[in-house]
Amino acid sequence: MSVAETLELAWQAMVAAAAQMTRPADGSLELLPDCPYEEVRREVVALREVDDPLPLFLHSLLRLSEPRTGYRPARVRFAHRAFQEFFLAWHLVQAGRWSTVGVPDTVAQWIDDLLDEKLLSAR
Repeated sequence: MSVAETLELAWQAMVAAAAQMTRPADGSLELLPDCPYEEVRREVVALREVDDPLPLFLHSLLRLSEPRTGYRPARVRFAHRAFQEFFLAWHLVQAGRWSTVGVPDTVAQWIDDLLDEKLLSAR
């Protein structure tokens, strides 16, 4: 896999992880600290073909939540919550769900910035 392909795959993984690290709470989205890596792999088809995720993590902002021991499934989290908020905003705008979901103020600000800077267009 080329560096460009790895970077694109890492981007897709971060967007999928941000979407997975949420749950509905009182009519809005609550941000969770992590999610199972397998959930990210399920959402990003190309990740299913990656045997060794190390290059992916080297090119992304995701890291393991805790060391793996035994057969416990891996869980991933963002290196900083601001990255999680940004990628969640990206996911919501890209999916056309940004106007119908209550989101934390920080995510709403990222949505406004993405639309104002025309990095994404509202659907």
